[in-house]
Amino acid sequence: MADIASLLQNLEPISRNIALTSFVLSFSSLALGILDAYRLVYLPQAIFNFTKPEIWRLATSLVLSSPGFGIILDPYFIYMYGSSCERTRFRRFSGDYPFFLVFVSVIIIALNHYVTGFVTFTSPLILALCYYHVAFEPSSARGQIFMFQIPIKFMPLAMLVMAGLQGGMPAVIHGATGAVAAHAYLFLTEIWPKSGSGNGESLIKTPRWFVRLFAERQDRGPPEIRVRRNTVVQEGVRVGGDAGATGSSATQGRPGGAFRGTGHRLG
Repeated sequence: MADIASLLQNLEPISRNIALTSFVLSFSSLALGILDAYRLVYLPQAIFNFTKPEIWRLATSLVLSSPGFGIILDPYFIYMYGSSCERTRFRRFSGDYPFFLVFVSVIIIALNHYVTGFVTFTSPLILALCYYHVAFEPSSARGQIFMFQIPIKFMPLAMLVMAGLQGGMPAVIHGATGAVAAHAYLFLTEIWPKSGSGNGESLIKTPRWFVRLFAERQDRGPPEIRVRRNTVVQEGVRVGGDAGATGSSATQGRPGGAFRGTGHRLG
């Protein structure tokens, strides 16, 4: 048990917690039946009301996976691509990675609300993480999908093809909302600032309260010995913390209707 706890502590914290949440919610609802999956999906009429707004659906709909192997595979892909972004593209404890997740999640939910009608968004979230991750990989790098090796730049496209084979064109559009969300963030923070008219400044910035919320608050390292007028003073040293999908299948849960494709769909 100690080894498992140590392993979990060494994983990238935010991606680890999201993947664990996805697994626990999905396993509890879709495998054990302890939770009602219908209470976890995105239903506008249940969220946006003034009597008893079920706000948690905005978060749970992003991590509720598909039944069967999706209970394991979806959390795995969330961590695999999410940890790559968290570890290599964002400074730890800066708030940038959580802000990225909020930004793409808002766009994913909005696009699916108005365009697709799907009520779970795990597949678009995975594709958004994959899209942002591979955007910074060299063209010569290769990735693996099942038993096939392909140029890593084509990984998001391959994931959309797999989604289409499982759920048809609605599933492709559903997954593509994640790519659109990630590209919007990429354009506003990387492409436009580096263009001739961008002047090197990002069009969106992480809010300061995000930075304060996720700033490292733990003192680490040995105490510093400081000599001042022959008096030895011990002080703690505050050390900064800089560090350098598959589709989801259908599940039943809504009376009178089935969830379709790589997510759950209204109607």
